[in-house]
Amino acid sequence: MSIRINGIDTYYMYRDVVEIVEQAGHIPEQVGILLLLRAFAAGAVALTGTEAIATGVPAFQPPEAKNAATTLGAMAILLGILFIGITFLAVNFGITHLDLPEKQTVISQVARRVYGD
Repeated sequence: MSIRINGIDTYYMYRDVVEIVEQAGHIPEQVGILLLLRAFAAGAVALTGTEAIATGVPAFQPPEAKNAATTLGAMAILLGILFIGITFLAVNFGITHLDLPEKQTVISQVARRVYGD
């Protein structure tokens, strides 16, 4: 069994790290509900920057709508650059979510490798 993430076959990436489980046990329904609520909360937090620009359109210089759209585009480009950069560093350093002995996030592990302890 393998999982495809962004076109990458994870079986070969993690076969030495974890034992591949053919069938997972029963997961209570409450876990699914909590996971859904956590995903919703993370998405809501991510939208606050977009909402701040949308409500602040009158504060932009004329033409307000064009300048606000340019700002949103710049935010999207910055988000893409950060995502690709962090992913690139994590893959090249061999960092995965499984390397969390101290329950560090992947971004924290990347920062430790780049800047040192």
